Amino acid sequence: QLYKEALEAYKRSDILQSDNNWTLRHSAQCLRILGQPVEALNLLLQAEKNSSDNLSLQIQIGDCLVDLKRYDEALTRFFKVDYLKPDYPKAWRAIGWCAFLAGRIDKSIEYYDKLLKGKPTGNDCLNAGHAYFVDKSIQHAVALYRQSRKMLGNEQFESEFEKDRPILIEKTTRSEERRV
Repeated sequence: QLYKEALEAYKRSDILQSDNNWTLRHSAQCLRILGQPVEALNLLLQAEKNSSDNLSLQIQIGDCLVDLKRYDEALTRFFKVDYLKPDYPKAWRAIGWCAFLAGRIDKSIEYYDKLLKGKPTGNDCLNAGHAYFVDKSIQHAVALYRQSRKMLGNEQFESEFEKDRPILIEKTTRSEERRV
């Protein structure tokens, strides 16, 4: 309910000053949370016309494209950010997860390994574990899951893992199909 109210406030603000990037981006964030990624993407593309060099905006656009399962387009955005701002963990996270969803497990592992060499979060370890699991590197996956559990705590780890379970099953099944 609060996101709907915020969205209405942003719409009123847009009447006073249209095409304001801050308003467009925050409206888009509300729309994503409300499950309207197409509308969010349209606003972000509108904002991009005013600031195509904004890397944070590129990540936001990529995130919307991921929501829409347009993984190749999303990866293009994320790789652009990685190219323009090397050593940027936010881009690595986005690439790692999007590559995983796209079935590009080698690329996913490459970017999660970069994150793991720095200061990984519990979710980084969890997602890297997923990539290694699908890659059939079970011992490495288990070690990463343990590290994630330790960082997140049992309850949050189990909640996050459960949320990812359908994706993990799908990727594992597709991996098996490719090997046959």
